[in-house]
Amino acid sequence: MTGNPNSSEASQVILNPDGSLQLLPSAAPTGLSTILLPTGQFETTGRLSIRPGDITIKSIAASDAQAIAKGNIALLVPNLQLQNSLNLRADQTITVRDIASAPATIMAGGNILFQGGQGIDILALNYPQQPIESRDITVLRSNGNILADSFFKNSQLFALNLNDAAGNLFSAISFQVDSRQSVKFAPNPSSASIQATIKTYRNILAFDGRTADAIKTDVKMTILVGYP
Repeated sequence: MTGNPNSSEASQVILNPDGSLQLLPSAAPTGLSTILLPTGQFETTGRLSIRPGDITIKSIAASDAQAIAKGNIALLVPNLQLQNSLNLRADQTITVRDIASAPATIMAGGNILFQGGQGIDILALNYPQQPIESRDITVLRSNGNILADSFFKNSQLFALNLNDAAGNLFSAISFQVDSRQSVKFAPNPSSASIQATIKTYRNILAFDGRTADAIKTDVKMTILVGYP
């Protein structure tokens, strides 16, 4: 088993094909675990605990959609297709999962807002051709950890805290973003996959003593790196 025994963060468990267990950070205890299949896909198992105040969303096809929860919001293999904007606010956490046999489809013609007061936990890596996509701005807002193991496509992506300063974005497996303009976040220093993603873009502005090399020339992007 691998993991950080000194971490106070909640964890989810990945069962590797060789039988070993790997602890991954989680925004909050979910009751879910993840199996890494020999195909390289991730399968989510377990039973999500639903309590009064929680909302689960499976499918939306509308012009605009808004959901506000006193507890948690869960998007388990969702199919959310909005002509305009998607606005999800949870006092506790927002959880997003796909499975090996079905994607998490989240598309908006306008903005996407995920706001989880205590954390955001996204693990949706099985279908890179179906990223979490907005034609305009995607905002991930939380005072807790923003865990973003997924693919994103948008005009701009901001990971912020509730005061709109750069939020603590973390990736345990893979974080990829295709933005036409700018991306702003404060990456967790141990997120190697985020650091690797940063290095795939040009026009890098780095703070807090960290730098990133530009190796692609076909994407014009500014990534604000570091803590405010």
